[in-house]
Amino acid sequence: MKHPNPTLFSTLSLAACLACTAARADSSLDKAILDIEHQWAHAMYQVPDKDKAQAFAKLDKEAKAVADRFPKRVEPLIWEAISLSGHAKAEGGLTGLGMAKESP
Repeated sequence: MKHPNPTLFSTLSLAACLACTAARADSSLDKAILDIEHQWAHAMYQVPDKDKAQAFAKLDKEAKAVADRFPKRVEPLIWEAISLSGHAKAEGGLTGLGMAKESP
């Protein structure tokens, strides 16, 4: 079957491909954010106090990596800041204060 307007068909096909790519990117971001949320909840509520700083240090790195992977999105920056604040709380004292100042 011949399409009545091949240019229009090509344009619509390209738009559909771009929309699928954007949806996949959002899905990847959503999965990464959900993973960070779960790790934060685990570190905050299930990890013993003496191990919290180490758990948050690991989470800080992962949140930073997600923020770097999605530089035009704000959600990873928010979770990076939440992780850093949890880490600062776990460290306490002046160490925690210095870390809180680093938050994005």
